[in-house]
Amino acid sequence: MRKLILLIAFWMFVPIGVFSQSSEISKWYTTGKTYQSKEDFLNAVKAYAKAVELCPSTLDVNDEMGSNCINSYFNIGVCAQSLGKYETAEEQYSIVLTHMPSDHEAYVRRGACRTEMNKKTLALSDMEKAMSLVAPQWGQLHPATQYWYAHDLALAYRNANQLDEAITYLDKAIQVKDGAEIRLEKAKILLRMGKYNEVEKELNAIERMKSKSVDYTFIMGEVLMKKGEYAQALNYLGQVSNPEEQLDAQRHRTFCQIQLNYTDAARKQIQYLRENGYNPTEIHWLESLMAAKEGRWSDALDKADWAESIHTSNDTLLHQIRLQRARVHYRQGDFRDALGECSLVLSEYPMHIEASTLKGLSHLELGQRTMAGDIFRSMAEYYPGHPMVESRYGWYLYRLGQKEQAADKLLNLVAQYPDVAEIRYYYAEVCYQLEIYDPQECKANLDIAIGLDPAMGEAYALKARILHENSHLGEAMMFLNRAEELGLVHSYASVNAAKVYLDAGDYEKALEKSKNAMRDADEADFQRMYGRALGYNGQWRKSIQHLDYCIQLNPNDWKALKLRAIALTQVGEHRSAIKDLDRAVALSPNDAELYNLRGKSRSIFGKYDEAIYDFDMAVRIKPGFTDAHYQRGRMYLDQRDYANASVHLGEALRVAANDPDFKGIGMLYNDLGLAKSELDDPYGALGFYDEGIELDPNDLLFENRARLHSDLGKNDLAMQDYQKAINLSGNDPDRYYELGKIQKTSLLFWEASNSFTFAIQIKVTTRQEVPMDYYRKRGECYLALGGEYLTSAEGDFNQLKERDSRNWQPLYYLGRCKYEKGDYARAIRYYTDAIGIDNQHEEVYIARGDAFSMVEAFGKASLDYGAAISLNPGKICYYKKKGHANLRGENWITAIKDYDDAIALASREGMVIEVELYHGKGRAYTGKAYAEESDLAYQLAIDNYKRALELPQISEQERYFVQLNMMTTYEKWGMYDQMNAIKQKLTRQDSYSEPAVMSCG
Repeated sequence: MRKLILLIAFWMFVPIGVFSQSSEISKWYTTGKTYQSKEDFLNAVKAYAKAVELCPSTLDVNDEMGSNCINSYFNIGVCAQSLGKYETAEEQYSIVLTHMPSDHEAYVRRGACRTEMNKKTLALSDMEKAMSLVAPQWGQLHPATQYWYAHDLALAYRNANQLDEAITYLDKAIQVKDGAEIRLEKAKILLRMGKYNEVEKELNAIERMKSKSVDYTFIMGEVLMKKGEYAQALNYLGQVSNPEEQLDAQRHRTFCQIQLNYTDAARKQIQYLRENGYNPTEIHWLESLMAAKEGRWSDALDKADWAESIHTSNDTLLHQIRLQRARVHYRQGDFRDALGECSLVLSEYPMHIEASTLKGLSHLELGQRTMAGDIFRSMAEYYPGHPMVESRYGWYLYRLGQKEQAADKLLNLVAQYPDVAEIRYYYAEVCYQLEIYDPQECKANLDIAIGLDPAMGEAYALKARILHENSHLGEAMMFLNRAEELGLVHSYASVNAAKVYLDAGDYEKALEKSKNAMRDADEADFQRMYGRALGYNGQWRKSIQHLDYCIQLNPNDWKALKLRAIALTQVGEHRSAIKDLDRAVALSPNDAELYNLRGKSRSIFGKYDEAIYDFDMAVRIKPGFTDAHYQRGRMYLDQRDYANASVHLGEALRVAANDPDFKGIGMLYNDLGLAKSELDDPYGALGFYDEGIELDPNDLLFENRARLHSDLGKNDLAMQDYQKAINLSGNDPDRYYELGKIQKTSLLFWEASNSFTFAIQIKVTTRQEVPMDYYRKRGECYLALGGEYLTSAEGDFNQLKERDSRNWQPLYYLGRCKYEKGDYARAIRYYTDAIGIDNQHEEVYIARGDAFSMVEAFGKASLDYGAAISLNPGKICYYKKKGHANLRGENWITAIKDYDDAIALASREGMVIEVELYHGKGRAYTGKAYAEESDLAYQLAIDNYKRALELPQISEQERYFVQLNMMTTYEKWGMYDQMNAIKQKLTRQDSYSEPAVMSCG
């Protein structure tokens, strides 16, 4: 019975307990709502927590207790969310969704919490789930709920970097409830998308709302900063009043100051940010920007690396650091590293403007045009009108060959964005390459680009090229040196540098730079420049092979045909060059230089009429084309038609004053001098040489003036000019040789021997064959110096003998050396060997005759002198020598005949008869008279002595010796009165030594 009573009692009191629990839950839930309505979220959470403590584990959401429990969980989440306790809120919303998986509001709120917690994927999943649940009843939702849902979903899409979807839902929110705050959210997302014009529309809408609660100056400053309008951006950023945005505004101002090169202000601003506890990662990033702006690439990378090493959780900043590294790698030419950094950024932000376009530029520099094109086209579609996208896409179009389209695009961009350095540079480069540019306008754009970005090496390189082509070489090299300091690695910069180096004569540098540009194998300009540089480095065959490749790629590339024609002429293949030029002229009939080049080649083959046609066409197309006039003049000069050459060279000189492209003014004056010289106008020629040397001194001018001075007998001036020619030409051995010849003629044998020595040494050092005449001339100088130099002379003549054992000259000179040393026997042997090789040289017979005279073999001497006379019967000296030898050998009759022959020859030639001839003849008659005791012979001897004494040119010494021999003759004849009469006249008592060899002075 008792058990029954207890059982009944249990069943009676269970409903009462449950009712009491439900009532308690309801009480705490109601208390929580009261606190929540007063925004006392802490007490609200405590009350709701009391309620959920009482809730059973299994809930029926359809009864009052279950509903109050679920609502308590939900409201704990709401209050925690309001307090910023997002993890607690997320947990409560998850409990709600466990019991009510279709509660779209719980999904929205949990998604909002996850958005705040940077759980991008989970947040977006919650938001999309909520919208899928609410979609069927969207129109029935309260407008405030619609606004809230659309706004939070937009933020989730924003955080997931799905920006188009974010804008779509923000527009839904704006349709429900327009306001400054939601417009500002939209403006920020549009800013990230690079849609600056649309951002400005949103900001203008905010301004019209005159909302005092929204400060849009920060976002406006950021828009202007992103557009590159840094000065205006500084103004807006300086007006930011929102305290929460103040430091970020200062950071943006620092960025703008760096871009505007306000370096002092930027450094102060960085220090201000550091002192106010700004994010140190961003400070290092700003310092990296500063270093890059100043071209300090290593510092820029170090700062960027340091920024990343201390970076924590700001992904936006991390991508900025990576982007900065990509910029620096790109500017240094490390294009693959730049690609890697850009790819890291794009993995998080797939449509990032700068990362994408910089990746495209890097592909372009690596010659990967297809990949670059895909990037630029997609970016241009996604960000129409964006200045960075448009300018870099324009540059890509230019590199693709769509040059006019690129120029139009960049011209419009310059007008819209005048303060963007990159746009200015691209525009200047495209206009320059299209040859439609005004040099002053081009330089002005480059000056602005360099002013905005002093580390833009490409701009310095292009300016150097323009300056050089306008004859400002010194200034051009200054800009080129600066470009090199900044790391000249980009393709067009390398090509521009190569052009300057080519024109400046630094061919190795030109080849190096043009090779840098070859990464883009499809770029015709780069290929041609490399082929040209190969040629200038003397590698003409390689140049031709490379240009063959260019022409295979594009058979209509007339510029490559022109360069190949130039290379072919350098290797002597003029017929092939003419074929190339024929094709090039057909493709580009208005290029004056093509006609000029073809005219040069045609003139080589003697096709003078066709060459004249080409030169005339060149001048017709380009009236001031100096080189065409010059080449026509050269053609006549080569034909030795000096009159016509002088006319056309003169015309070239007339137009040269207005032709800055003509570089050969010195050679023009040189050729005018040659023409005048050949026209027997030596002083007119000297005038041209003098003017040419004053305007453009070169070695040929000095050399030709030296020759003319030499012809005019001005050996001192000739030697000075040869020395200057040598200095300018880098110790030309042949010019040393010519200088030595003039010095030798001027009897400066020691100086001449040195000049010949220099010539020989240079030839030997440079592995050139030394002409035999170099050794012969030096040997002759040593021979003339005599004494200790005779051994050196023998060395040179032995050198000649070894090189050509069948040459008579070395033997002749060796004989002379032995003669000067007094070794007459050896001298005779050398002379005899020389005659054995070639018996047609009078000087050898004369030399051997002298040697025979020295050993008193007068008969043999007479025979040699006779042989010389037979080879050259017009030389009086030879008869005199023969007569002297016969006189010494007491062959009186023959001696008399020799002297008679000499006197007769002098009379016929109208020459002065030497005292020695009558004197010698008189002595021969004295010998004959004494031998034959002939009075007639004595009388003839006296008659010849008297004739000698009557000659007006007789010297006192000669008079003395004639009188002495005359006195001796009288004595032998026995006529003592006459002897004593002469003896009284003799006052000198000089000893008389009979010379063995008669002089040919």
